[in-house]
Amino acid sequence: MTVQLTITIIGAVVGIIGLIAAVSRTFIEMVWKPKIEDLTAQMAKTESKNKELNAEVITLRQESEQRRLADSTAQEKKAAVDRRLQYTMTAIGATGASIFVPEPSKVSTNFVFLSVIGDAADKIRFTRFPMDKGIVGSVYANGKVLNTSNAHDDTRWSNLMDDIAKFHTQGLLCAPILLNGIAIGVVQFLNKADGQQFNSADEESVVQFTASIALTVDDFIHNYENFQRIGITPERDEKEAIVAFLDMTASKYMFSFLSASICVDRINEYLERQCEIAMKHGAVVDKYLGDGAMLRFMNSDIANAAKACVEMNRDFEIMKEGWCKFDSRMRNIFSRIGICCGMVREVNIGHPQFRQITVMGNIVNTASLLCECACKNRSIILADPSFSELKETSVKSVSYMESDITGMAKVVEITGSSE
Repeated sequence: MTVQLTITIIGAVVGIIGLIAAVSRTFIEMVWKPKIEDLTAQMAKTESKNKELNAEVITLRQESEQRRLADSTAQEKKAAVDRRLQYTMTAIGATGASIFVPEPSKVSTNFVFLSVIGDAADKIRFTRFPMDKGIVGSVYANGKVLNTSNAHDDTRWSNLMDDIAKFHTQGLLCAPILLNGIAIGVVQFLNKADGQQFNSADEESVVQFTASIALTVDDFIHNYENFQRIGITPERDEKEAIVAFLDMTASKYMFSFLSASICVDRINEYLERQCEIAMKHGAVVDKYLGDGAMLRFMNSDIANAAKACVEMNRDFEIMKEGWCKFDSRMRNIFSRIGICCGMVREVNIGHPQFRQITVMGNIVNTASLLCECACKNRSIILADPSFSELKETSVKSVSYMESDITGMAKVVEITGSSE
């Protein structure tokens, strides 16, 4: 009887343990399984994102390396031509030398300097010379070598470069750079060191030189980006864009009652928050201008750009409200935005070590003018007439009548609240 009872009790305990285990499994499946599945999904998503980021990093590195190699190739090609030009110039006893090639344009009307050596080089290396003028133009057109002891006696001579360089050309040896019988450039050597005329041996050396560089020159001039990398701007097609200038007014006044460090912090906060909103709408920060900035929307419509400006103004008022809690004099600080739509050309401008891509065109000047001439006693957005009929319901525009702006018959003020 006792053994039977013991077996019964043990069976009951085992049953209870089994029930507890079953309930526990059910509880784990109900509570933890979804969490585990969610964590697994998140890990898979994170792993996928990491793979995407790694692929993007690899792509960016490859693009950077390609740009570096492209820059190196352009510079190396030019350096190779420069070295050969210097060697030939020394060999024939010339005191100056240059290589002219057609400008980087669909329809070239001017020569540019691919290479120029001599005392006057820095004065003329960015100068463009008409292809239909001077001895250089003639040699390029007829494909024949010209050798003269007094260039000024030739009726085709143009004094333009001498005037710019403050130089006096006497002897001149000019030869076409031919490839398959077609001129792709012109080389010119000036003023033999001993004052004598260049001789037939010099002519032969120059012809051999042009033959040795023809392929390199042809390879160089057929890629317009090569010109860009040596400081000569190619002629590019215009693109439609929207350009905006923003500016914090009365920043000088702010410096009169706040420490310089706080003023800089305020300006940085202003620029960061304003530009962050603009970038959210597809803008690019072209450059910072003191307490302002230039923005460009390259692939956008006017409604989107206008909405960005309204959001920027709204955010500025929120930001300013916070500033005023610390110093009520900040209520006299406002934000102005000038915005304009039209055609621009992308260019790479500045010192070779600090060049940056920007845009140029009438709309850049107009947007800057609108920002500068806007009233300073309130935050405001001024635009050109193309913004007068906005389809975006949360953004409206009215005619701006508070002041005349030189050169503009109509100016539009953008108003409204972005949702």
